[in-house]
Amino acid sequence: MRDDSLLAAPVSPPRPGTLVVLWSGSLADADAPDPRNWTAAAWDTLDAAVNRWVAAGLAGSLLVRTHARHIVSDIPSAVRFAHRWRETGPRLLWDPASMLEDSMAAPAHAATHLERLIDALSHPDLALGVAAVALDDVRGPWAAAPIDAARARCAELGVPVVGLPRPNPA
Repeated sequence: MRDDSLLAAPVSPPRPGTLVVLWSGSLADADAPDPRNWTAAAWDTLDAAVNRWVAAGLAGSLLVRTHARHIVSDIPSAVRFAHRWRETGPRLLWDPASMLEDSMAAPAHAATHLERLIDALSHPDLALGVAAVALDDVRGPWAAAPIDAARARCAELGVPVVGLPRPNPA
């Protein structure tokens, strides 16, 4: 897993038996919200980046990680990506915690957002386009019950759940 954007990362084969995980990326200089990420130009930039992996024969080794402030940021953009690349390209690493803006992570709303993000995986394009869900107890604003329900729903849908590396303590 790299903390890099697909838009800027060089195409490089992973070690045998592993996958490369990259953020979908943003047209912003940092992880600030940027409405340009919703434009055709952003999608052209993302498609060009994916095409570099396809041309190198490495698209199957790439997972594109979702993030609320990147091009693949929400359910509709993930459906678009999965539909576009379902035949030749990478799959998605569905990261519910990264798909929340601060206002969405408020305790009164967080469980509902998690439920919606997990239920979206039953969409035909996402069912084929999501390789795994990043879900663990240390990331995200959820109590144990919503996390357990999300894990159970992922199991029903046949989508693997993976944990992500814990952040390094400061």
